[in-house]
Amino acid sequence: MSNAEPPARKLKGASVSQAVRRPDALLHDIILWFRVNPIGIFIIAAIVFFPVLLELLDRSNTRTVMAWEVLGMHLETGNHELASTPDGVAQIGANKFNLGFGTALEILHGESVSMREVDLPGSYLRGVDLSPSTHFTLRWPLSIREAPHWLDDTKKWARGFTAWGYVVELLFPFVKSSRADLRGANLAAADLTFANLNDAKASGINFHRAKLKRGRLRRVNMARATLIRANLLQADLQDGDFYRADFTRARMTEAVLRRADFSFANLYRVTLRYAVLEKTNFNQSDLRHSVLAFADAREANFVNADLRRADLRGADFTNASIDHGRLNRVKAPGANFSNAILSSAKLRGSDLRFANFTSANLFSADLRGAVLAHAVLSNVNASGANFHGVDLTDAVLAGADFSGADLTKASISPGQLDTACGDAQTKLPAGFSIRLC
Repeated sequence: MSNAEPPARKLKGASVSQAVRRPDALLHDIILWFRVNPIGIFIIAAIVFFPVLLELLDRSNTRTVMAWEVLGMHLETGNHELASTPDGVAQIGANKFNLGFGTALEILHGESVSMREVDLPGSYLRGVDLSPSTHFTLRWPLSIREAPHWLDDTKKWARGFTAWGYVVELLFPFVKSSRADLRGANLAAADLTFANLNDAKASGINFHRAKLKRGRLRRVNMARATLIRANLLQADLQDGDFYRADFTRARMTEAVLRRADFSFANLYRVTLRYAVLEKTNFNQSDLRHSVLAFADAREANFVNADLRRADLRGADFTNASIDHGRLNRVKAPGANFSNAILSSAKLRGSDLRFANFTSANLFSADLRGAVLAHAVLSNVNASGANFHGVDLTDAVLAGADFSGADLTKASISPGQLDTACGDAQTKLPAGFSIRLC
């Protein structure tokens, strides 16, 4: 009787290695699959880590709320909109409340915050956040109040999209970005100090006497809005649309209006002291009696703007376009108009002492009765300009072109014209001469 073991039994249609899979062989196959299908790594990583990332971002923002959470109440919002009440307190259903400091207004499932035509005069909305929110619209109850601050201002392809929002929407189409809708709302005398209204749609809104100090209103649409006597101290209005908005007597000291559109806006007696107006559009706007002292208005557009009796002392208008502007009786001592375009502008009776007009274009400008004592008009193009009765005491006129200009009765010394030039049509005070250009 033999003690030899019987031969191993083979499975039909399979080898021994296929019949008994070793753990290391299975791992090898998985690794091989990922090498062949690299997109699989991304899909699995997204499924596993994306919800975790959202949760971490959400938890890091201590003031983000899933619905309305005010005065200890947790109110489901769904598709509800704010309703108005006689006493001016916000209401959802039968619940009334005031919105406290730092409250984030969010609605889940991709719905944007809607306060359209809401009536909340005198409401307390300090620190409220109505900036675009990126909402996760699947089952997970997660949300992100806003993009990270270091990407907040980054644009990608379209105006109003942050880089974060663009990437998220590209990779995850079920994530939607929303903008607060405040069109036609009445927030007169509301306290919105430190509020975040970036990218909000607020055309026709009523902010009469509202407090928007240090508010964030970048890229906001406030066309035809009412901001009479509003307080916008140090507010950020960059890239905003304020077409035909009414800012009468508004306070905007140290506000940032860079690249914003204020065309046809009413800025009568507005205070813009030390404001940043770089590349801002004030085309045909009303700035009478306004205060722009020491403002930075480089490359700004003031074409056809009305700045009569405005305070422009120390302001910087380098490379600004002010042609056909009305600047009669402005106070602009020490203002900088270097390379500015002031063709056909009206500066009658203006105080322009110590102002700098180096290389400025004053073609056909009307400066009758203006005071330009100690001003610098080097290389200025003043052809066809009217300097009748202008005070040019100690003004620097080196390289100035006075072709066709009227200098009759101007206060000027003979030596000042030695380095300037003119033509046969140049009108000079009696006894003066000028070299031909």
